[in-house]
Amino acid sequence: MRSGQQVWMEYAETFADEVQMDAYGNAVAVHLNSSRESRPLGREGMRHDTD
Repeated sequence: MRSGQQVWMEYAETFADEVQMDAYGNAVAVHLNSSRESRPLGREGMRHDTD
């Protein structure tokens, strides 16, 4: 059985430039947009703005 994080990472790989999982099982995806600053995508695929 695949974990929810693995399923999410496979989904995020379809549009993210980088997908990583740390030693604690947290998954992070980054989409690099040349016209704007890069922003990490949250677990649910929603952008978490830092401003």
